[in-house]
Amino acid sequence: VATGRLVQLAANELGSPPAGFAFLALGSEGREEQTPGSDQDNAIVYADGANGNPDTVREWFLHLGRRVCGWLEETGVPPCVGGMMASNPRWCAPISEWQGMFGRWIGEPEPLELLHFQIFFDFRPVHGDRGLAATLRRSIAEHLRGEPPFFLHLARDALQRRLPPLFEGGILRDLLHAGSPLLDTKDALIPFVSFARLYALRHGVDATNTLARLEGLRERGVLKPGFHADITGAFTFLARVRLARQAASLQAGKKPDDLLDVRKLDREGTAMLRHAASQAVLIRKRISFDFLGSAL
Repeated sequence: VATGRLVQLAANELGSPPAGFAFLALGSEGREEQTPGSDQDNAIVYADGANGNPDTVREWFLHLGRRVCGWLEETGVPPCVGGMMASNPRWCAPISEWQGMFGRWIGEPEPLELLHFQIFFDFRPVHGDRGLAATLRRSIAEHLRGEPPFFLHLARDALQRRLPPLFEGGILRDLLHAGSPLLDTKDALIPFVSFARLYALRHGVDATNTLARLEGLRERGVLKPGFHADITGAFTFLARVRLARQAASLQAGKKPDDLLDVRKLDREGTAMLRHAASQAVLIRKRISFDFLGSAL
């Protein structure tokens, strides 16, 4: 809501846009899972056939992107370290260019670009012409319909990301004997986010929110009710403790961080964490079996 309002204010200042456009939230904001510690991930898609010089049209939208991204930074939302923002010319483009980029990524994915895939596939329009975003989504679905190698690359990328040390083996380490008691809750959530994204793209679920993706997969029969309940419960628990940790950091006058000291959890919390660890291992095994043809 806040980002959409800033886009409206910037557009009002700049005057009538030279073409219809949509301002897209990406990553955690695109999934509606941002936290106080989230940075900016956004982009602009605009219609083809605008009146005027193409470079002038692009510059108008870049000016819009720079203004919005600058205001977001002033409000405390840090810029994306990788420059994945609407102020970057690469991520401010007409829809034909976006369709071409997604087509190339899907058809001939390069492993180094998988980070781009995972952020951009979570796009959600927060202001402007939602029809442009819907058109782009349909174009992506058409590219994915042929089961391209993209899925295999995305699955391998998900499996190459190591689980947090406390999750290895599916159970929490004995904290009295080995390992750090600190759990990076952001890292702990990544397996669930990646799993939901991968299967949603494969099975045509348009939602971007992780829980909505999992629900869509349950409705399509991809996830059995019991498995769905287990992984959504694990994801919800981890998201809740991450937010609580960041809130505690802010209350202490510090920058929000994701490091949870698991020794401070009560008995129920420890049990839920053990359950989440086991589910993280199970979903990795599911990915390996479904996409690589073998269990881990």
